[in-house]
Amino acid sequence: MVVPRPILLVVVSLTLLVGLAWAMRPNTPTQTPTPLGPEANGEQETSNDWSRSVSQLRWELENERRARLALEEQVGALKMELELLTSVMPPRIFDEPQQASQTPAPSSAQEPGALEDESSTEVPFDEAELLEHGISMREVAALSERYETWQMDQIFLRDQARREGWLNKPRFRHQLATLRGSLRQEMSDSDYDLMLYASNQPNRVKLGHLLHASPGAEAGLQDGDLVLSYNDTQIFSPRDLQRAITQAPVGTSSQVRVLRNGEERVTYVPSGPIGAHLKAIRRSPFEP
Repeated sequence: MVVPRPILLVVVSLTLLVGLAWAMRPNTPTQTPTPLGPEANGEQETSNDWSRSVSQLRWELENERRARLALEEQVGALKMELELLTSVMPPRIFDEPQQASQTPAPSSAQEPGALEDESSTEVPFDEAELLEHGISMREVAALSERYETWQMDQIFLRDQARREGWLNKPRFRHQLATLRGSLRQEMSDSDYDLMLYASNQPNRVKLGHLLHASPGAEAGLQDGDLVLSYNDTQIFSPRDLQRAITQAPVGTSSQVRVLRNGEERVTYVPSGPIGAHLKAIRRSPFEP
């Protein structure tokens, strides 16, 4: 069968047009399906590992922060304990209390007035001595009662410390010093002085050997001077003097009032260590 030429031309033209349209079609990239096999699982595991690592790191940082805070609290407690110990225990260098008194005094290992044991023989409170110097019976009775209360407080403290296992440990020394501090704060200087003297406690500080190049020696202080006050704070014990020295601002000048050969003298020293051994002695408050 012979195809007419016009129809053949139409068929050829359509074929060419289809081929041309196919050749000119836009190249749309084929979308690759998301892998669902081991590769996808590997990526998911990597993401999970990263999350776990971040969580672990946060947990470790939080523990580190808590440990640091706990350590800071421990350091603060140790600093406080060290301050308490240094405020109770005498230093080992110059400006050091020495056990040298004009009359018998308690052991240097104890705070003045501290009981070695509640069964030990106590020096009685010398009421007659105060009465002979014109102190009224009422005032003497009040001083004696306060002294005995102080002694009983120490007995109870020692008993508690012995029962609980912290006798002669920092806690015990701290509370012992607290008792003495409370007693000091509630009494006037004159009453406190009378009570110490009547109970045979040291109530004065005497300068022992001064270093020749010490601030005290350069300011005119001499061996044997009795320190009466430091910056208007009356001094009854070496620890009183050490505390007053520590509280004076560095770089300033401090007033020191001393008794030398029965005569009061005032001098000024640079605030800081005096450079002398300190001796706790007992001296009558009625002497000039």
